[in-house]
Amino acid sequence: MASSLTTWPWLGSRTPHGLDETPDARRLWARLRTPGARSGEHGEARGGFVLKETVKSLRLYFIVIGVISGLLSASLLPGTSSFGVLFAVIGIVLGAGFLYVGIRLPVLLATRSTPILVLVYANMAMYVVSGVSSLSSGNTRGQVQAAIGLGISAYLVSNVKRLAAEAAADPATPPAERS
Repeated sequence: MASSLTTWPWLGSRTPHGLDETPDARRLWARLRTPGARSGEHGEARGGFVLKETVKSLRLYFIVIGVISGLLSASLLPGTSSFGVLFAVIGIVLGAGFLYVGIRLPVLLATRSTPILVLVYANMAMYVVSGVSSLSSGNTRGQVQAAIGLGISAYLVSNVKRLAAEAAADPATPPAERS
């Protein structure tokens, strides 16, 4: 009778439950099961799932969001009320700001991160106004969108602050070469 354990050197050993028993897998699972543990030596998350944005990924995010929000806001201009036109114009300005920040992100992080943070805080203010407007009109979908937008913006603020601190701590690396 064959054993219920199968060993394939190139795949690692498997338990009857299908869990990988290689040393790397054991370390990974131990890190993920450790509640409240601090970051490891290479910045990997311990005790949960934590994303760590790079300059390149944040740059791509700012450019994509800048283009999309600018185009969507411009499409809202015709046939809306004066309040809607105000929101659309602010959306176009924020979209242009996100596009600018996306293009200049490495330089802005290395020299001054305040304009990036001001832009994200202005975007958060727009989400608050949108959420309050949705709350007063009973628009649940708008409230959920505003809450998600605030969460993403808070995530952006923390990553911009972290990347700016890393850029300030490592002045030897040119901004364009940072990951």
